Amino acid sequence: MYEISSLLLFGTILFCLIYYRYWNKVAKHFNTEEIHQSSIPPGRVSVIIPFRNEARHLPKLLESLPKCASFDHLQFYFINDHSSDLSVKIIEDFIHSTHSKNIFLIQLPDSITGKKNALRFGIEQIKSPWFQLLDADCIPNQFTFELMYSKVLQSKCKILLGPVGFESNHQNQRGQSILHSGRFALNKLLEWYQILENSALVALGFYHLFQDKPSMGNAANMLVNTDYFNQLDPYKNNTNIAGGDDIFLIESAFLQNKDHVAYLNTTQAAVYTNVLSSYSELFYQRIRWAKKTAAQSLNHTRNSQILLVLFLIYQWVSLIYWGFYSHDFKFIFISWGCKSVSDFIILRRVLFAYNKKPSFGYILYASIFQSIFIPFIAITQFFSTVQWKDRKYSE
Repeated sequence: MYEISSLLLFGTILFCLIYYRYWNKVAKHFNTEEIHQSSIPPGRVSVIIPFRNEARHLPKLLESLPKCASFDHLQFYFINDHSSDLSVKIIEDFIHSTHSKNIFLIQLPDSITGKKNALRFGIEQIKSPWFQLLDADCIPNQFTFELMYSKVLQSKCKILLGPVGFESNHQNQRGQSILHSGRFALNKLLEWYQILENSALVALGFYHLFQDKPSMGNAANMLVNTDYFNQLDPYKNNTNIAGGDDIFLIESAFLQNKDHVAYLNTTQAAVYTNVLSSYSELFYQRIRWAKKTAAQSLNHTRNSQILLVLFLIYQWVSLIYWGFYSHDFKFIFISWGCKSVSDFIILRRVLFAYNKKPSFGYILYASIFQSIFIPFIAITQFFSTVQWKDRKYSE
């Protein structure tokens, strides 16, 4: 029995070393680009912002737009996907109160629904050679648009991916996290899990593209050539799938010519969004992600997810054996310690790029929660329907 325990421990340590070595490369690659910033001439870039029931986020976004360096040279198109809250009124009131001539509100016809269709409809309205995708719950940096535009001028790309940063929903007036007890403490753990994992996924997406293995992107911050998008028509076969407006576009371009897809590897060009506020929202988000992965043309996302799930399952098999059969409890602490220390080093490096310093306690929680949550999603995706924006998707 001791020999089996030792063998399982050897396997765990070996997997943790492989895990650490790979993710350390991802973290070291992240946020390593410097780029000369150029201004955006008038009429060159339109910003497309599809939205559905975003009344909670739109005021902050609208207030941030005039602070962008090239605001007067940009056009902003808000595409309403049949909102039932006060989203439309918020935008109309802002346009009226500020007398903005470059902010436009477009209503999606009753016969058209969904984010991908909203994007297509909005892109049909613009005349600029480039459009910047931005989600309604995101806030751009002052020079996000300028840095993104500067990169496409210096490259051959037709689609440019930008970084996304993640913020807590609970901030005091100085922007510092507030820690309370009880349910609020659980929410803080949930928020930090998302901040840590989502930030790591942004870094992983850039590293995969660096290896010519595109696996993910984020349409919350993406600059696209208009004519090229119309030529690709990337959503023609997947409008029934919730989400995927980012990866389906990336894969369509990459399969045509890998040089057409690039990324801007600096957090100076990031847009920032709040993390989800409940475990149920997180569950349905990850189910949506899992469903769209099954529809992707390339296998890079699927392969990386399978490897992670197998690693976590192996870890749990080892823990169950040590806890219930061999009673080698010291091996449990060694196993958790190896993964947690690896996560601490890796995630701290990634979060430093966003000027965040997570505590070891938050990273330990994220490491343990991930070990439970990821295998759970891998199994339940086959029995769950997707719920997103008050709509259900069967695929």
